[in-house]
Amino acid sequence: MEAKIVSWRGTLLLVLIAGLALLLFLLSGQSLTRSAQEPLLMIAPLQADRIEIGESGGTVTLARTNGIWSITGDPADRADPRMVRSLLQAAADLVPLDEIKAGNLGSGGGKLTLESLGLKKPNRSLAIHSGKTQLLRFGIEGAAKGRLYARLDSDGTVYLIPGEIAALAFHPAQDFRDHRLTALSADRLSGISFSRQGALHAIELKKDPAGWKLASPVEAEADEEALAAWIRPVLDAPVESWMPDGTDPGSCGLDVPTALFTLRCEGSVVPVTISVGSPVPGMADTFHVRCSDRPGICRVRGIGPSLVITPTALRSRHLHPVQYDAVDRIEFDAETGLVVLVRKPAGQDWMNSDGTPVPGERVRAWFDSMQQLTAHGFEPATPAKLQSRGLDRPLHIRLIAQLSENTAEEKAGTMILGDYAIGTSVLGETALREGASSDFLILPSEPLEVLKSISPPPASSPGTDPAAH
Repeated sequence: MEAKIVSWRGTLLLVLIAGLALLLFLLSGQSLTRSAQEPLLMIAPLQADRIEIGESGGTVTLARTNGIWSITGDPADRADPRMVRSLLQAAADLVPLDEIKAGNLGSGGGKLTLESLGLKKPNRSLAIHSGKTQLLRFGIEGAAKGRLYARLDSDGTVYLIPGEIAALAFHPAQDFRDHRLTALSADRLSGISFSRQGALHAIELKKDPAGWKLASPVEAEADEEALAAWIRPVLDAPVESWMPDGTDPGSCGLDVPTALFTLRCEGSVVPVTISVGSPVPGMADTFHVRCSDRPGICRVRGIGPSLVITPTALRSRHLHPVQYDAVDRIEFDAETGLVVLVRKPAGQDWMNSDGTPVPGERVRAWFDSMQQLTAHGFEPATPAKLQSRGLDRPLHIRLIAQLSENTAEEKAGTMILGDYAIGTSVLGETALREGASSDFLILPSEPLEVLKSISPPPASSPGTDPAAH
C-alpha cells in the first residue's frame, strides 16, 4: 500500500515539472513559434493611441485624443497625421529578415553578443500602445546597409529587420509637427471673414442651407467654385519651417498683420484666426504666419494669391437660382404693356394672356437661357447709372409661384421667385438688376436680346414683333 502512495506522488511531481517546463518554454521561446512571414509587432494602427520614441536619452511622445494625434511636451502641438500613419503602418507590416536565438548569443570570445550588436544598452527605442504596449529596441546596422538588429520586449531573440521603420521614427519633435497649417476642412466651414491692411471693408461670407452668401461689403450670392479656389490654398498651406520659440511677433510683421482670416467651423464656437505677417526675404510667396490653434510663428508658402482677393472675384455671376417647376406665372412688363404666361393645370404647356397656348418646350428653353446668363461685371445702382443703362424704363420679368391653402406657407396667394429689370444695350452690354439689389449685373447684350425676343407680344397686339417687348 505504501509503495502505491509513493508511486502516485511521484507521478504527480513529474506532471507538475512537465507543466512548469512547458510554461517556461512558452514564456522564453516565443520566437520559436513565430512564422517566418508573421509580423514582429502585433499592432492595429487604427487602435493605437500612444507612441514613445526614445533616442539618446530624449523622448518624443505622440498621443491620440478624440482621433487627433498630438505631440506632448512644450510646446504641445498637433502632429502630422500622415507621418503618424506611415510609422504605424510600417510597424504593423514589420517582418524580420532573420533572427538569432538567445542560445546563440555568447558573452565574448568573438561570438555575437548583445553588447556587440548594440542591444545591451540601446540608445534608440520605439514603444507603441495598441491595446497593450510593445517595445522595440534598436541596435547597430547589419552587414547589409539599411538593415538593423533589434529586440522586442523581453524576448531574448535578436531580429534583423528592415531599416525603414527607423527612418520613419527617429526625427526631432519639431519634424513631427503637422506640416499643414490648419486641420480645418473647407466643407466644414460655416463662415469666413477676411480683412487686409489698407482695405476699406472686410469681406464677410456666410453659409446657409442654400449655399454661400456674401454678407459684406455687398450682399450677393457667392460663386462656390471661386470661393473654394480662394480659401483652399490657405487651409492646405504647407508649413516650410517654424521660427525659434520666443521670436518677437513684431520682427515678423505680426504686430500689425498684413491680412487676417477668421474661419468659423460647423459645431465649433471658437473661430480659428490666421494672421499673415511680412514676406520672408529671399523666399518667393512665403509669409510669416500665426494660426490661433498652433503654438508659435511659422513660415508658410503658397498663399500670396489669396491675399489679393476682391469681393467681385467671389461673387456669383449668375442669377439667383429658381426651380422651374415652382414657377406658375411669368410676367413681362414693359412700356408697351403687360403680358402674362400661366402654366396650365395639367401637362407642361402654358397659356398666353390672349388665350393662345404656348408649348412647354419653348418656355423651358427660355427659362434655361435666363438661368444660364453669365455676367462679366457689376455696377452700383446709382440714379445716374440706372438712367444711363436704361434701367429707369426697363423691361420687368417676374417669375411667380401660386400658393394654395395646402402649401407650407401661412396663406394662399402669390410669391415672387424672381424679379428682373433689363435695361437697354449700350456698346454691346446690357445691365440687369435683380430685385432691389444695390448693384446690377453687366452682361453681353446678345443673350439678353434673345431672352427678350422669347417673350410673347401683348394680347392686344398679336402681330407685334416679340423682340420689341
